Amino acid sequence: MFADLGQGLVLAVLGLVLSLRARGGLRLWGKLLTMLGVSSAVGGLLIQEAFGFKLSPLTGIKPILELVEHHGESVALNPSAVLTLFTFAPLLGILHVSIGLALSAYILLKNGEVGEALFSKIASLAMYIFGVLFGIAFIGAGGFDRLLTSTEPAPLLGVPLNLVGAAGVYGLAASIALIVGGRVIGPLVGLMPKSSLLSGVGTGLLEILENIIHFMSNTLSYLRISILMIIHIALMLLINAAWEAMGPASIGILIIGNIGVMGLEGLLVFIQSLRLHLYEFFSKFYTGEGTAFKPLTLESERFRVVLTD
Repeated sequence: MFADLGQGLVLAVLGLVLSLRARGGLRLWGKLLTMLGVSSAVGGLLIQEAFGFKLSPLTGIKPILELVEHHGESVALNPSAVLTLFTFAPLLGILHVSIGLALSAYILLKNGEVGEALFSKIASLAMYIFGVLFGIAFIGAGGFDRLLTSTEPAPLLGVPLNLVGAAGVYGLAASIALIVGGRVIGPLVGLMPKSSLLSGVGTGLLEILENIIHFMSNTLSYLRISILMIIHIALMLLINAAWEAMGPASIGILIIGNIGVMGLEGLLVFIQSLRLHLYEFFSKFYTGEGTAFKPLTLESERFRVVLTD
């Protein structure tokens, strides 16, 4: 979202100074800013951009994604690269959410909650994966009519549409049956707490509805990666237009513009990436339960003893 080699290095250096010279909580913020700056610098190196200027003519390295194309003296966003970016972001989201669901199932299994892990988390993970296959086949077929009959290659996968569609449809049906059936069978075999038939079916149907809503919103939420990256590119094109028009006389504008982008957009990107981790990812497996750790302290006028983990 904030891929720029130059601005990333500036943020990393600023974070390094804070982590070495600041006191208290600012040191932790300095370490975090250093890591974020390095991440932005790596992203900028991959797309060969520093302070909004292309590095390819200097380094001879081809960027993994050519987001900006030149037509004579005019500069514009590359539609093909933008489409690739909007395809990559949801795929990254699918991987991220799937890892979160897998971690949730692992934690439940580790705690001995086999029924909840099998009939809820693992079944939900299967529902998510098969739902993605169904969505890919549906988009490729252009509707339900050719979903199970077309032999054209499916988008992204290259496998015949009818195979992907069949896997999606039958996989979804099996996953839904496992979620609902598990709420009924689980209590009977001692894998889940006892409940009535009506309660089990109702709970399973509600979980399915919740999965559909969450999976769609979670996956689409990762599009903010593409949107904010394009905004960053557009802002830098706007700022760097001063260089094209004024040359060295625009140095002051470039410096102020880059500081503004690093401050305003950097904060915006930080908030959005934090949301992707805390809401889309952590919410799949993290629970704020247990007892908060409090260090044991012993103080007097002459000494202070702190026992920590």
